[in-house]
Amino acid sequence: MVTYYSFEIQQEMRRELSSTLSALDNLIFHVANDQFNNEGSNKFAKHGVGRRIRLVYHSLRNIFAVIPTNSSELIPDENLINASINLQSFLSNLYGILDNIAWVWYYENPELHTIFERHKQQIGLTRKHSQFRKHLPKPFLNTLKQNDNWISFIKEIRDALAHQIPLYIIPAMVDEKNKDIYYELDNQKLSCIISRDFDTFDKIEKQQRSMSYFHPYWIKETKGETTPMVLHPQAISDAKTIIVILKEFLKTFQGRS
Repeated sequence: MVTYYSFEIQQEMRRELSSTLSALDNLIFHVANDQFNNEGSNKFAKHGVGRRIRLVYHSLRNIFAVIPTNSSELIPDENLINASINLQSFLSNLYGILDNIAWVWYYENPELHTIFERHKQQIGLTRKHSQFRKHLPKPFLNTLKQNDNWISFIKEIRDALAHQIPLYIIPAMVDEKNKDIYYELDNQKLSCIISRDFDTFDKIEKQQRSMSYFHPYWIKETKGETTPMVLHPQAISDAKTIIVILKEFLKTFQGRS
């Protein structure tokens, strides 16, 4: 079978994955070694941001390991579940990093305690946290504004994962001409389950696999709408975006001793 990505794209994504993982690894080191003013900011930085970067690092690496970019056959169910677990961890922790950054800044700046002590729901980095954003360093705020659409995208996914529908990696694609047959075979499989005729079930499943192919799509369902996303390049893009945001934020603490 033909792979979804061309050989050239596979090579490019391998290079991008390597450089992205290296950048995340460097950020883990910097967060661990940067100096923060008090126990609260230190906790949210090292045990919040730092721990989440590690989870993002390993989740990203695992996604590429269990669903390689050169996959041409259908992916085993165990790999799909493994990839789904890692993808959900990856996306949830990307938003978690943003939330932890806001709390680091809150604790780093005692004047903010008076302003937001009774309004802690206003602490955050999204567009709706406009009052809190007024107190951020201008270069960092500009970086957030440049990535506002992505921040909204990540928050929508995180909210859906936590409160609505978990994401779904499509296990198989079927050509339009085979869809009716494929769905009829699905009905036959249900009958086999009811009658406990597992030999026939296996034969039907083998027939279905012969008319299926894999494309690395996952389904984002937010606000009642479903959107297909391409797995590997989207994951790299998301990781690179959080790297840009983190690097700009950590510049604030450079040179401290």
